[in-house]
Amino acid sequence: MKSFLEGYENLNIDEDLDISKFATPSIASFRMASLLNTGGGFTRRTTAPEYGNVYYYNGAYNPFAYYPNLIGECTWYVWGRAYEILGHRPNISNRYAKDFYAYNLNSGAYPYGNEPKLGAIACFAPNNHAYETGHVAIVEAVGGDGSVILSEYNFVSRHVFSANRYLNPTEARTWVQGYIYIRPDDPVIPNHIPGPVGGSDDDIADGDYTIRSDVAEGRSLGWEGDGNTNGQNVCLKDYFKKW
Repeated sequence: MKSFLEGYENLNIDEDLDISKFATPSIASFRMASLLNTGGGFTRRTTAPEYGNVYYYNGAYNPFAYYPNLIGECTWYVWGRAYEILGHRPNISNRYAKDFYAYNLNSGAYPYGNEPKLGAIACFAPNNHAYETGHVAIVEAVGGDGSVILSEYNFVSRHVFSANRYLNPTEARTWVQGYIYIRPDDPVIPNHIPGPVGGSDDDIADGDYTIRSDVAEGRSLGWEGDGNTNGQNVCLKDYFKKW
């Protein structure tokens, strides 16, 4: 069997994942923690689908499941994973992997492009780091530098699941035919929370302070800034929900 394992490594997420590969140290731990767990409501799949999971093993949900010989193919997995991510039937190809990207271009069902995004379908053209019928996988994590971790079937070995194929930023952009963005973009995480309307941005002298706040029931007080790298930088904000 032809091998396409060059240029990437299989990572043990629990032991070998160096988050410095994915972002600058200042944001790496936060960004990867959110992506690998529940960032934007997304739950990363780290194990093979359990037998009986309807998204994968029920033909009423997954057209590839009608044919036992197709269970374990990359297309079978991506269809089920897309259904699982969306929570409803995806509008994607039910043919060869090489057809997925063109099908979406023609249908206009989902946005697409060359930038990896969380939960997107990664499409590989035939014989370009893929077999002659192409290949599809799911983006399970995206680093701040554009690197990705993919989950997939039938790539490392026939009908075998892999949850941790790593593509560096260059590979993530040049190896793929493109990405199909089946889920909405995650909200942008601001690096600064603006002060409340009517609040004050006035500087205060350095020192120790006791701050008392009377807030309504169900509201809580948050702060940001460390007072070190940016001088006196403490922001208080009244939030509408409990942490």
